[in-house]
Amino acid sequence: MSQLTGVSVLTDIIESPADVMQLLSALMQACPKLSSLLLEFDLDIQVPPVVSESRIQMEHLTPLLACSTLTVFSLDYLYALAFDDKDIEEMTSHLKELEVLSLNPYVKETPKPKKSLTLESLLSFAHHCPRIRELGLFLSQADVTVITSEEILAKFLSTSLHWWFHVGNSYITHPMKVAFFLREILPLGAEIDYCELCPGWEQVNLLFSSID
Repeated sequence: MSQLTGVSVLTDIIESPADVMQLLSALMQACPKLSSLLLEFDLDIQVPPVVSESRIQMEHLTPLLACSTLTVFSLDYLYALAFDDKDIEEMTSHLKELEVLSLNPYVKETPKPKKSLTLESLLSFAHHCPRIRELGLFLSQADVTVITSEEILAKFLSTSLHWWFHVGNSYITHPMKVAFFLREILPLGAEIDYCELCPGWEQVNLLFSSID
């Protein structure tokens, strides 16, 4: 396994965050050259109501931070992740070779969690991950405070012919602010992918395409 560079795991077992951390620790030890890791939990199985202990936090993904060769990481979990912007800063400052990152952009919980990532977490990717070309994030606080060119500290380099931003069923309240922020920071031609049941993101997409 020491030469293995890609791992894909699909399970219909309700794994705890501690189980996920244990798996990551084992993989990091067994596969030092790992570049691609996909962890998917069957979202169609019946799961118990969410409690705080059910959510994956940054500490559970800590083993990943030692994997400097990682370029692709995708995690589809049963519950929304308990992440904030500081967690993304920590992750990106260690995993600078990332090209594709998906962190559970579709959340099935009702109501949706109130604490999660904001759009300003994108700045961490712009600072630390110049090769990033695809992002999937769930955003529950997308009312940005950084909206002008002068205030934006970094931009994504357009190193790919295609750039995707998957927001799943994230919710927003100010589509115009969000569109202006994304227009400032994302490369030209970037595509925004969102759930059809999220009209706010439909407005963002239209505005994003029309802003000069």
